[in-house]
Amino acid sequence: MTIEQHCYILRTAGVQSVDLYEKKLRDNENDPPRLEDLGCEGRVALIFQAHGWSVTMRESPDLEGWIGGIYMGIEVKHCRWKPDHDSRVQALHSNQARANS
Repeated sequence: MTIEQHCYILRTAGVQSVDLYEKKLRDNENDPPRLEDLGCEGRVALIFQAHGWSVTMRESPDLEGWIGGIYMGIEVKHCRWKPDHDSRVQALHSNQARANS
């Protein structure tokens, strides 16, 4: 997915301040690992937005969420599997992948 497509999805979902986030993505587009981590911010924003939160992309915290008068600052490290994660989790993923083949 391109940066344009990713940001279009966020805007269409109603996430606020996507321009700031898009700039952050573009500033890091030549650093694939960093870009992947930043992409997680958008995915987390979509999850919260889909569950009724009003989400604004920010610099710090990464996301600001509001629902029913409740505020939450959300700091996103990453939300993806990495090879150095727990070997039991890796085995579970491998088994599930084989079962779905």
